[in-house]
Amino acid sequence: MKSSVKYLVILVPFLVLWACKKHTFDEAPVTKPGIGGEAADYEASENDRLAALGRVLFYDKQLSHNNSVACASCHQQSKAFCDNLQFSVGLEDKRT
Repeated sequence: MKSSVKYLVILVPFLVLWACKKHTFDEAPVTKPGIGGEAADYEASENDRLAALGRVLFYDKQLSHNNSVACASCHQQSKAFCDNLQFSVGLEDKRT
């Protein structure tokens, strides 16, 4: 226990002094990724098309056995894609 206190006595002042020092970094400034240019210049990539398809299918009830449940019925985006239930209610009100 005493040895860990010794390390803290040495480490804490070092960290305080280091935190107070003005640091300069020679790296280029970080910029946010963006499309750039006009919106008309943007071309959708294959990944954009696949993401759009995934969103459509996620909310489509026609993919269920009886057209009553979509993935989004249980995997609610507002609840981090879950439903906060131990057992979800699925097709024909059966618990899953």
